[in-house]
Amino acid sequence: MRQPDPILPVLADDELSERAAAVFDDIRATRNTDFVNNIWRVLANDPNLLEQTWSEVKNTLTEDSELDVLTKQLIYIAVSVAQNCNYCIRSHTAAARALGLTDAQLAELHTVIGLAAKQTAWPRACKCPSTRLFCKGTLMDLGLNGRTAVVTGGSKGLGFATVQALIDAGARVAFCARNAAEIKEAEEALGGGARGYVVDMTDAEQVERFISEAAADFGGIDVLVNNAGGAHPGTGETITDDAFQADFNIKVLSWQRTIKAALPHLRKSDQARVINIGSVYAHSSPSPAFFSTSVHRAAGVNLTKAWAVELAPDNILVNGVNIGVIETPQWANIRDKRAPGATMEEFFQATVDADIPLGRIGQPQELADVVASWPAPDPPTSPEPSLMLLAGWGFRGWPPGCGTWRV
Repeated sequence: MRQPDPILPVLADDELSERAAAVFDDIRATRNTDFVNNIWRVLANDPNLLEQTWSEVKNTLTEDSELDVLTKQLIYIAVSVAQNCNYCIRSHTAAARALGLTDAQLAELHTVIGLAAKQTAWPRACKCPSTRLFCKGTLMDLGLNGRTAVVTGGSKGLGFATVQALIDAGARVAFCARNAAEIKEAEEALGGGARGYVVDMTDAEQVERFISEAAADFGGIDVLVNNAGGAHPGTGETITDDAFQADFNIKVLSWQRTIKAALPHLRKSDQARVINIGSVYAHSSPSPAFFSTSVHRAAGVNLTKAWAVELAPDNILVNGVNIGVIETPQWANIRDKRAPGATMEEFFQATVDADIPLGRIGQPQELADVVASWPAPDPPTSPEPSLMLLAGWGFRGWPPGCGTWRV
């Protein structure tokens, strides 16, 4: 689910004033990281306030004195809880966990509490969205700072969550979708760090142009996430040739075209990754209700494997993530064709009752967390290039020895 829109813009680096950029440089140098979290990007709308706030934080919280830095962070957490500032609780908890716990002096307790009591009002007043890395409870370095990722189908659902996760991990992201209005809405919700492009992924010329422009705009490509897709439900008997071909074009041919177009840029990267987002239908017993998806997602698995073997000598890792039922806008189309009289809540509940022992539908963020971790310098490994992200889905008749992770 998306967080509430902030009242003030969450500024990207290229939107900063000279004074704000100087403060960001000092934040990065002081903290020894390229990562600057959202509250500073909100405060950057007012350079005077940004300078004043960072000066107070830097002088009080970044150096040991009678109280060490960890103790100050713990005190800040306590005040954040009292002020009911969820953003601050998460961010300072993450910082404290990164530092570790030692004995502390208490002489400066009131100074730190006073600073925290004053400044926790800002995230609440600005409705600053929580930074996702903090939500995981620890500051994580996924090796994506300064890297460029390309995500197809990135304006909503799984793609939007993936774009957000990559941004929060430090990457710059180019994403595409067919609808210009949805792209603009996504860019505004992301608050900087990503650029959207209008692209029909079934059009070879548009795919080639998108990859070329993204590489030129961002100075290269390190990560490619093939997420664009669509719902074409129907049985083998009822699906039309046009629908079957359209499903192939978006779920197989678009992957092939995008990977080929990105290859010259990926070969220049020392950390190149390709991640294809597929479906568990690729490995399960084929679903009569999703005939074309069952066929084409299976083809996508072998396409992923073939590219993985071909590009391994170039040190380009190619992986697939095959998902179960995850709540996205395209399920409305599926509901309309399979159960037009049901509400989405009724449709999802029926799906849970029939197929999901975990008792709930998966959420886009669960996929995004997996995808954002895979481009790391030391990514997870599995017996095969495909990872099964079932979101609690339980199938009858799993084929034995399919050799993939099941999460």
